[in-house]
Amino acid sequence: MRSSSRAVERALREAAADHRVDRDRVYVTGHSMGGRGALYAGYKMPERFAAVVSLGPVSPITAWAGKLAKIPLRLFHGSKDQFLPLKEVEELIRAIEAAGGSPEFTVLERDHYILDVYDRPELYEWLARQKRKPAADK
Repeated sequence: MRSSSRAVERALREAAADHRVDRDRVYVTGHSMGGRGALYAGYKMPERFAAVVSLGPVSPITAWAGKLAKIPLRLFHGSKDQFLPLKEVEELIRAIEAAGGSPEFTVLERDHYILDVYDRPELYEWLARQKRKPAADK
């Protein structure tokens, strides 16, 4: 995964060099393994992102909680998720809270397939309110 985070950082730098990017409003999100990847990116580069949104993350790692506590974070998970028990995500939420974070967590009465969360205007309103804390760009 180490080379993965370097690749993400390189892609972010290239995008910012080639396009008009508000470096204080860069977000990372994903679903399923992508949800885990979004959490991992937030863990590896907490100073890089304004917020993380994770949907149905597979096998979240509670050891990442300390760094994830530093970032605005929204997690969504289906109570009937057939791939990941809800309790694993709840453990991550508790670990982030214990580290001083305030993640927003929404449990949906659904299975793993919750991609329609991206259709919620309030998600984008929430993202628009998030701005990276001052930090030196890498």
